[in-house]
Amino acid sequence: MKSIIVLFMLFLCLGGILLIGCDHHTGLEGTWVGCDIRKPLVDWTLTIVDNQFYLVREDLVMWYVGKFNLNKNCLLKKIDLKFHHTHIQIQNEITLLGIYEIDGNNLTLITSKPGNHLRPRSFDEYDRAVVFNFVRS
Repeated sequence: MKSIIVLFMLFLCLGGILLIGCDHHTGLEGTWVGCDIRKPLVDWTLTIVDNQFYLVREDLVMWYVGKFNLNKNCLLKKIDLKFHHTHIQIQNEITLLGIYEIDGNNLTLITSKPGNHLRPRSFDEYDRAVVFNFVRS
């Protein structure tokens, strides 16, 4: 049942992008496909519309839905991801602190692990963070 809901939300989001167009006011809007660098054989789809994100693993077993805030005025661009719905009930309503970088059609996103309230200080903190590499779809 959850898989159907997640799939429906993903199609609804993608339909919204097609109907209203892509504003690109943050550079993040749209659909990205990539992987967690620790598990590169499993694809994830990240869809961003306005300040909302939908992150779904290809097998639909893991999914995250929420809102984010950006601070692009720093040397490292900061992102705060607040989950509203996930596949794990205990992780609902938590916030991950992260940094991101866009290089053309490539997005690197590194966040603290759940329960860690410290923002990564660089893109080299692979052992203490979650790192995703995405390509614009």
